[in-house]
Amino acid sequence: MWLFQTMHRTARLSQFGFLFDLVAVCIVIGIATAGLLLRARLPVGPLADGDTWGYLRPALNWLSGLGFEQTYGRDWLYPALLARILKVSGAFCAITYVQRFLGLASILFYWLAWRSWLRLLPLQKPAWRWACLIVTLLLLALYALNADQALLENSIRPEGVLAFFELLCLYCLISFFLARWKWRRTGSTIAFGAATLGLSYAILLLKPSWGFSLVFTSLPVVAGAFGKSTRIMRFGPLLAGAAAFAFLFFLPKILGFQKDTQLFLPCLLVCIHSKQILETTPETVLPSVHNPGVPDEIFHEELKKAYRTALEQPSGYPTLGFQSDYILYLSGFFSNIQRKEGSPAQAEKREHNPFGIGQRLTNLR
Repeated sequence: MWLFQTMHRTARLSQFGFLFDLVAVCIVIGIATAGLLLRARLPVGPLADGDTWGYLRPALNWLSGLGFEQTYGRDWLYPALLARILKVSGAFCAITYVQRFLGLASILFYWLAWRSWLRLLPLQKPAWRWACLIVTLLLLALYALNADQALLENSIRPEGVLAFFELLCLYCLISFFLARWKWRRTGSTIAFGAATLGLSYAILLLKPSWGFSLVFTSLPVVAGAFGKSTRIMRFGPLLAGAAAFAFLFFLPKILGFQKDTQLFLPCLLVCIHSKQILETTPETVLPSVHNPGVPDEIFHEELKKAYRTALEQPSGYPTLGFQSDYILYLSGFFSNIQRKEGSPAQAEKREHNPFGIGQRLTNLR
C-alpha cells in the first residue's frame, strides 16, 4: 500500500513537472518572439552618438592596417568585437544583427539561470513554483520588451552586448553552485568557475562601472576552495579562472593594442567644469600652481571660445546648462591647446582624439 502511494505521488509530480515545463517554455518562446518583433521595427543601421568614435575608430584603424590604437580611453574588448564583426561581414548593419542576436540569446541564459536556481532549492510545492514562474516571466518580459534595451542593441556601444555577458555570467555562477555543492562534479565545477571569473573580467572591460561585480562574483569561487572535497575541485576553479584572467589580460598585447598615453578622465573633468574654470581668471592663480606649456591666458581664451559655442548647442544635460560633449568631441579645444604647447605633429596625429592636452590638466584648480 505504501509503495503504491509513493509511486502514485511520483507519477503526479512527474506529470506536474512536465506540464510546468511545457507552459513555461511556450511562454518564453512567446516573449522571445515579441522581443524579436520589437527589434525588427527598428532600423538595421547602427546608431551613433558622441562616444561611438571611441569604439569604432580603433576597429577601423585595425582593419585598415593603421594599428589597434586606443581612442578616448576606451578599453580594447568591444572595439575588437566590432573589428571581428566588420571583417567577417563587411557591413555596418551586421553590428546591429549580432547585437540583436546576443540580446535575444540573453533570454535563453536568463531562463537557464532560473532553472539552475530552482534546482538549488529543495522540493517546492506547486503553488510556490507557479509563483516563482510568474515573477520570472514578468522580469523576462520586462527585459525582452524594453524599448531602451532594444535601442542599446541598435547602437555602437558596449551596452549593446553587456546584458548578454551579464546573464551568461549569472548562469555560470549559479551553475557553479550546483556543480560544486550539490552535484559535486569536478569538471563542471572547474568549467563554470573559470567561466564565471573570465566573464566577470570581460564585463569589467566592457563597462568599468561594473567593477564591483567582479568582487561579488569572485567570492563564491573563492569560497569553493574551502570545505571537504578533493583538491582539484577546491582549487581547480581558481587556477582555471586565473588562467582566463591572464589570457584576457595579455590578449590585447598579442593583438597589438596600443594604449593612449593621455588620460581621458582629466579632459572630461575639464569639459564638465568649464564654467568653474572660466570663473577662475588667470590673475587669481597662484604662481606655484602654474603649469608648463601653454600660458594660462591662452588656455582660458580657447576654453571660453568652446564654452560659448557649447552654450548654444542642444544639451542633454540640463544640470550643466551646456553641451559638454561639444567641448570634448567637436570644438577642437584640446587639439588647439596641444598645438600651442609646441607639438604640432602630435596634435595632428590626435586630430580625432581630442584629449592630448598633456599632464597639465590634472593640476587644474
